Amino acid sequence: MPVRKKNEPISEYEKRRQENIQRNQEMLKVLDLVGANPHITTQSDEVSESSSGLLDVPKVEPKVVKRKLKNEGSAKPAKRKRVEIPAIPIATRTSRRLRGEKADLVVPAISEDSASESFPDPELLSNSGLMSAEEFFTKEIYEKAIKVTGHYTGWINPELVDKYGLESSAKDAWEKNGGGKFSFKDPLGIGKIKKSSIPAGWSEAKFVSSKLFKKNPNSYFYRNLEPGVAQWTGDWDEEEKSTFLKVCKELGCGDKWGLFSSYLPHRVGYQCR
Repeated sequence: MPVRKKNEPISEYEKRRQENIQRNQEMLKVLDLVGANPHITTQSDEVSESSSGLLDVPKVEPKVVKRKLKNEGSAKPAKRKRVEIPAIPIATRTSRRLRGEKADLVVPAISEDSASESFPDPELLSNSGLMSAEEFFTKEIYEKAIKVTGHYTGWINPELVDKYGLESSAKDAWEKNGGGKFSFKDPLGIGKIKKSSIPAGWSEAKFVSSKLFKKNPNSYFYRNLEPGVAQWTGDWDEEEKSTFLKVCKELGCGDKWGLFSSYLPHRVGYQCR
């Protein structure tokens, strides 16, 4: 801001400015607004000339309002209100079997026209106990049916035993090809298997089983085929179905699906389950 020297004549602009200020002050007095607003200043407050010739601008001190916190000065924190959650009732219903009661036996109504030879005798259904397969099915169906115990009782397909010189039993195959105690953490007895050694697209289980061709044929054939044979997927043809039923009838089924599948050249064990 320019500094006016002492005894220096006032410029025309400054004269008009002071006249405007004086006129505004008189108007404020007429309207009785002087002092109503602290931001409205008079001429003497706004501009005063000091002895040094500089214009003094009045300073306005900002008003600081201190807000008091809710718990300020309180020794103990405010307690939270505890909300009680109603207990959820637990179902106590039990079945008749657990209560030691016999369930009602529902006997379907069978007319003479709809009765067939394959349907069991209605008199057998009136018994409260469980029926055997021989009691449930007619004699003709029961005699033709393939009966299994849930276990496979055979070994590898004899053709593969002769072709690859495999052992004649699971015990001999294990003991004569390294033996030892099986461990899921180290199934091959060589420590941790490196991922780089597993062929692309193979799981670790398939890789491990592929190394047990002679030692554990059941594990091998569950995920692998005879070397050089392609795996088939999709529907089974009639020859495969016939072979499957033949093996079931002669050797049973229900476990050891790897050994079971050795009779089906293009199918692995998990496809036969």
